[in-house]
Amino acid sequence: MQGSFCFCGCGEGFVLNQTDKIRGALNRGLRKGVSSYIWLLKILIPVSLATALLDYSGWIHQLDVVLKPAMATLSLPPAAALPILVGILTGVYGCIASWPCCRLRWIT
Repeated sequence: MQGSFCFCGCGEGFVLNQTDKIRGALNRGLRKGVSSYIWLLKILIPVSLATALLDYSGWIHQLDVVLKPAMATLSLPPAAALPILVGILTGVYGCIASWPCCRLRWIT
């Protein structure tokens, strides 16, 4: 009898119940983890690609002239505008995805 304690004292029913609970918990956890991973990839890949294309095309460098006064009021370099705008539009994960491109521009 699964899910009940064995009256003979061997405890087999208890062990079967615990292993079923552990398997179920692991299964649910893996499903939630994979779905969260896919959800993050749906945000990170397009934003990273768009940021890289904007940087490669030079549009970000052309916008520096326009964004420099606004970023100066916040005591930030103009390159910080892209992560801020992307973060407002897509949330924190989009901001994280656009950050490496702008960080490299601050160094050079």
